[in-house]
Amino acid sequence: MVEWFTQSWGWLVGVVLSFAAGLITAFLSPIQRRVERWGNRHVGGTPVRVHVEDRLSVLYAGSPDAWLNHDFYWPAEAPHEAPPEGLGAWQAWVRGHGGCDWEYTLVEIVFSTTTTVPVIVRPPLVRASVTSLGGGCVVTRPASGGADVWPEAFDVDLDTGDLSYGEFSHDRPLSWVVEPDGGVKSFYIRARASLPGMHSWTAVVPLVVDGRGIDLRVTNNGKEFKTVGSETPIPAFRWFGEWTPA
Repeated sequence: MVEWFTQSWGWLVGVVLSFAAGLITAFLSPIQRRVERWGNRHVGGTPVRVHVEDRLSVLYAGSPDAWLNHDFYWPAEAPHEAPPEGLGAWQAWVRGHGGCDWEYTLVEIVFSTTTTVPVIVRPPLVRASVTSLGGGCVVTRPASGGADVWPEAFDVDLDTGDLSYGEFSHDRPLSWVVEPDGGVKSFYIRARASLPGMHSWTAVVPLVVDGRGIDLRVTNNGKEFKTVGSETPIPAFRWFGEWTPA
């Protein structure tokens, strides 16, 4: 009898606690959402975490390195040293000497929500300016063979501001819905430049959170991305065991 009473009492306590927890959750959830909205509006809270990735070793991870070629702008005459092995090491080596991408820059934008409501992500808007260059050259890391590796991306023409996606512009997604509480979405931006000079650019990704529009600025660690136009009249060199004019 005592055992039955103890078990029944334990079951009753469990039911009461579960019911109370449900009531507390139902009561606090609207308050949490209101506090979250107020914080985003008045304290400058960000509804998403953003990671910007432009390391070629990461963007092309899983692709044979021998298939990957890339052109870089070198801010001096032809290098007098041998480049390192691997495309990722090439990129770091060029940047360490003050260089940047030639003709196009590829970046990946990764979003992770921090809100209790979904976030709508719209296609990026790119803002660019161009300045003249005083010299330099193009250095090419040639591929030794294999198929082209070309991730699907938003293609941005830095000369005109035009935006396309995939083979045809009407394939471009109008928006994505990123689920709340840690939902993740990513996409690539491939910014191309033809006109001579150094193109400096950043991106703005429009978001809609709880009916409110937010412009999320995407930068290169707080700085502008740099891409040199492919029609810039400077010499070019390729590496085939030594630097050879292209």
